[in-house]
Amino acid sequence: MLLLTMDDVKENLDFSNMKNKKPTPFEWLLAITPIALEKLHLQEKHERLAQESKLKRPIIVPETTTATTALGHHDDDQETTPSKKRKRNIMFDGSSTREKKANVMRTRRRRIDRDYFVDDPRLEQATIPERFRQHIETRLNGRDIMLIVQKRLYASDLDPNEGRLSIPVKKTMCGGLLLTRDEEEWLRDRGHDGKKAVPGMELKLVVDGPELGEGKVVFKLWAMKKKNGRASYMYVLARYWNDVVKAHGLGEREVVQVWGFRMGEGELGLALVRLGKEHDGEV
Repeated sequence: MLLLTMDDVKENLDFSNMKNKKPTPFEWLLAITPIALEKLHLQEKHERLAQESKLKRPIIVPETTTATTALGHHDDDQETTPSKKRKRNIMFDGSSTREKKANVMRTRRRRIDRDYFVDDPRLEQATIPERFRQHIETRLNGRDIMLIVQKRLYASDLDPNEGRLSIPVKKTMCGGLLLTRDEEEWLRDRGHDGKKAVPGMELKLVVDGPELGEGKVVFKLWAMKKKNGRASYMYVLARYWNDVVKAHGLGEREVVQVWGFRMGEGELGLALVRLGKEHDGEV
C-alpha cells in the first residue's frame, strides 16, 4: 500500500507550468501523479532489496518500462555495468556451483571427443588418400569406402598385453552403416549360456607405410554391460593387432583413421591411414 504525506507533496509539488492560479482537481492529480509514482518505485526497490537479503541472491527485474523510467528517472541498478551485474549474480546465486560443475563436465566431454574427433565437422567431407583408393579399387576390387573413425592412439591401444584397438560405436562416423544385419547379428551372438567366446571376423587390413601393406586383423563387436542393465557396443580390432603395431611402428598420441570398404561379393575390408603425431584433426 502506498501512502503520501504532506511532506512528500510540499517538497515536490510543482505548479509552475500551470496557467491557472487556482489549480483544478485534474491539475492537482497531474501534479501529484509523478510524486506518487516515484515514491512507489522507491518503496518497491526497498522491498526487493529486503527480499534479496533474505534469499541471499538478487531478484532480476525485467527491463520493462516501469513508472519512474517512463517519467525519466533512473534506477541505480540500471546504471550498473553488465560485468558488475554478472559478478553480483555469481556471488549470490546458489545455482552457480551447479552451473560450474556442468561446464566442467561439458568441457571434459569435449576433451574426450577430441580423442576421436567425432565432433569435427571437417570429417564429414573427409576422403581416403588417393593411393589407398586406387589400391582398394584396382587390386582388391573394392567399393563403398567409408570412414569409420579418426582417433588418437594411447598406451592402452599399443599395449601388447591388451592386443587390441577398441572403437566405441557411438564415436564412429558411419554409425550403423558399417555392418550388414546378418554380420551384426552374428557378431552379437555369444550363445544362450553366455559362455561362448566372442565371435570375430578375420578381415583384410590395408596399412599405411612407404608402401601399402596388406595384413589381417580379427574384427569383433564387444558389448559393455552397464549397471542399469543396458549395454554400449565397441568395435575391436584384435588378435593380429600387435603385429600391425610392431611392423609399422605405431606410436602413442599418433592419430590414425580406420576406413571400411567392401570387396568382391561383399566381404568387409579395413584400411588404416596414419596422420602423424600431435595431429590437430585436420583432414
